[in-house]
Amino acid sequence: MQLDYKDVNELLFRCLDNEISDSDFAKLTDWLNSGREAKLYYYRFMEQCSALSLRRLTPIAEDLQDGEFEIDGVKDGHVSLEGIDVTTDVRSEREEAGSRLNIFPTLGSIATQAGLWAYLATKGIAAILILAVLGGGIWGWHNWRISPAKPEIVARFTELEDCRWTLSETRVSPGDPIAKSQRIQLAAGSAQVEFGSGARMTIKGPAFLHPLSSNSVFMMQGQVRLVAETPESKGFTLRTPNSTFVDIGTAFTARVDPDGLDHVKVTEGEVDVVLKEAKSPPRLRAGQAMHIEPGERRIMTRIEPGDATPEFRFPTIAPPSSDDYADQAFGRADISVVKGTLTKTNKKNPGITPESLLLDGKGQRNQDDPRQSAFFERHIGGDLLLDLGQAISITKVNTYSWHQDNKNPKNRNRALQYYTLYGCSEDQLPDASRGPGRNPSWKRIARVHTHIFFEDDEKDGDGAMTERPAQQASSITAADGEIGRYRYLLWVTRGRTFYGEFDVFGEPYQTDGQE
Repeated sequence: MQLDYKDVNELLFRCLDNEISDSDFAKLTDWLNSGREAKLYYYRFMEQCSALSLRRLTPIAEDLQDGEFEIDGVKDGHVSLEGIDVTTDVRSEREEAGSRLNIFPTLGSIATQAGLWAYLATKGIAAILILAVLGGGIWGWHNWRISPAKPEIVARFTELEDCRWTLSETRVSPGDPIAKSQRIQLAAGSAQVEFGSGARMTIKGPAFLHPLSSNSVFMMQGQVRLVAETPESKGFTLRTPNSTFVDIGTAFTARVDPDGLDHVKVTEGEVDVVLKEAKSPPRLRAGQAMHIEPGERRIMTRIEPGDATPEFRFPTIAPPSSDDYADQAFGRADISVVKGTLTKTNKKNPGITPESLLLDGKGQRNQDDPRQSAFFERHIGGDLLLDLGQAISITKVNTYSWHQDNKNPKNRNRALQYYTLYGCSEDQLPDASRGPGRNPSWKRIARVHTHIFFEDDEKDGDGAMTERPAQQASSITAADGEIGRYRYLLWVTRGRTFYGEFDVFGEPYQTDGQE
């Protein structure tokens, strides 16, 4: 993907502000995958934006424009953005703060990034005003510095294992304090942190994050495990650019991918997933997990283990349905294979194709039932195309899988779901042979990978995953309203998963007064 850095920065700022369109997000993703130089540039960009807490600039500027001059650390010309110091004298400020991890970049050096001025111009005079207050070397106002107040200590490092830090000069030891908004940039290894509330967090590199308080943290990228067992740590909050996770108690893991995809899995207690578009936050309980896609619609994929019975009972996801829009009994939808080959196991009744089993309103009858399962011949997987007959307003897509080898109960590999779901609203079917990612007619809806939520479960002596659920369901919804309006759905799968059912819920929508 050929983009100049001005275009790249504009897309990155839109992504940070959650104002990026699906097509622009696809452009950004293609660029990010174009090579090492793109990944390094993204890394530096996110590092600097995290340090500046850029998303906080606009509300502060608006308050200043309204005449208020003493908010969030803005007082008498001195500004502190969530405890992040901005100064023109890096070395002296670092010595005064006594921090081993903070870089304290100048606002002037950050402003040299091409595209920041374009971003500020879109914010109008308010953004220019806040820059004037911050000073920091852009116009040479070196006397307008952040007051070197004593940093607020909110956490401490407790254990470090094979840690390699992004900055070569970083030196960290167990017991070292962590100040509010101090950046933690872990390139590899793991670090344990204990917050003032008693919450304990294990950080797995690479990760970029900083604490917001003694009971909250902002993570730009990385993976963490959080345990909040003390009364003071109830309500521990982990924020990402895309979501907010509020711990009800007592343990969960979370991950933010470089492209903004959030993952969360609850191991004990409950966690609320707070999204500004959702009328009420979805609540996850022990054993449940969720992906949250970046973008305008906030597509959520809930992942749950089943009870391993033919009834397909899950904590919140409904069993396979014969009332969904795509069920074959209604004759409205048609499913076909466009890439790969499904294994044919029902030789006694050749009229029943493997793909038709996915729309029959029911799952498998037992844990190792090839005749009632649709699975590809090779581990590389394949593509399944669903034609709904017309574009409909889709509100939910559920997929179900079940597999536990009768001869080897430890073998549950074919239960995992690994696919990307695309949608197309056009009446004419676009060419799917060249890959949906290269055709703008296809819109990526969600990525599902249930394995990542169980990859850290305990293994037995032979290395088998003993706790991976044999029966799994994923449910794709939007934080508010419809997933989108599509006629065609395309599942690009990997592996030889035993799928039992695909359910698609939605209704035709009116155009020019007619359905």
